[in-house]
Amino acid sequence: AAAGTVPVLMSNDGQVFSPPANCTTEPTRCFEYRPPVAIARVVPTLGPLGGQTAVTIVGTNFFALGAGQATCTFGSLTSNMVYVDDSHYTCNSPPSGAVGDV
Repeated sequence: AAAGTVPVLMSNDGQVFSPPANCTTEPTRCFEYRPPVAIARVVPTLGPLGGQTAVTIVGTNFFALGAGQATCTFGSLTSNMVYVDDSHYTCNSPPSGAVGDV
């Protein structure tokens, strides 16, 4: 499928559909297809057990989400993620109780 925004229609009977939305003026009635995101690297690749290391995720096709919708996951631990631009997110590493890879 191609990337882009399309209106979402609905029907209760398969015959009569809701009127299509204008996605420019009614974006909440539309759905946006996006290319998949890809991570190229994470900088830095290590930090202290206590966490709070500012981590930058570098990649492609990144996009902004609402507050609390984007998270970084370090093993099973999560942290809020902040959109910087279409190739960068940032987050702080959470505290970890174990040494090694997460």
